[in-house]
Amino acid sequence: MPPPKDPLAIVDLSWARLRLIATNPSFAAWRTVLSMYNGVYVIRDSTNGDLYVGATFKSILSCWDNDYVQGLGKAKVRLRDLGPEHLRQHMRWSVDRVFPLGTPAKDIHRAETQTKLKLGSRVHGLNSN
Repeated sequence: MPPPKDPLAIVDLSWARLRLIATNPSFAAWRTVLSMYNGVYVIRDSTNGDLYVGATFKSILSCWDNDYVQGLGKAKVRLRDLGPEHLRQHMRWSVDRVFPLGTPAKDIHRAETQTKLKLGSRVHGLNSN
């Protein structure tokens, strides 16, 4: 399956789909595209609408594979508290903003903070920072 022409078209992926993209050989083109960008992403809990906003600094692919497919959100306090089964069954991933590799981390952090403020994910969501 070819990747979307624009990574911003990645909306509402299940954990199972995320895992396929990160590991299945037929998604090699997706991995190539996702390894070329950093970004701000939003994870939505399908049971209650709670949001988690995060940012990537190595690449979107690296973050998704290491933090979520392999790590099951363990590095993210409030996601870890939900448990790995909840993460697998009920969390949905979307890309909100993209940045070319090499974009200064401060610019990505600024965009992440703006998204957290816009969506209220610190007060009414899953962000603790």
